[in-house]
Amino acid sequence: MNISKYKKQGFVGVDVSLKISLFDYGLIWKEFKYNLKKRGVQKGEILAIACLTSPEMTPTNEGLDWGYFTKEGLLSEDWVEWSKVADFQGCTVEELKSRDTGNLLFDLIGYYGKENFGFNGY
Repeated sequence: MNISKYKKQGFVGVDVSLKISLFDYGLIWKEFKYNLKKRGVQKGEILAIACLTSPEMTPTNEGLDWGYFTKEGLLSEDWVEWSKVADFQGCTVEELKSRDTGNLLFDLIGYYGKENFGFNGY
């Protein structure tokens, strides 16, 4: 897999290395800086790519899945127990909710798992 194409497109992750972010931590994302009306994308929305398999099983894009997320959408999930997620992450609820969309999604996935966030592979 050529991870450099994601870097050129502006994807980021929790590690400076996109390869480590995607395959070890399981998630990379790109935030859209402006509206893309033709694609139905809003400013501030992210495109997240999740690794659903181990790196050894993902030589191509097989084993990767994607989804679009907004901060407002994540914050409005009424089933999220914010105090439990914040305790798990070692922060306050206010700190957790103030994170950018990608890091908020990463933290929620860390607590609840990818299968709860609309990635098509689940």
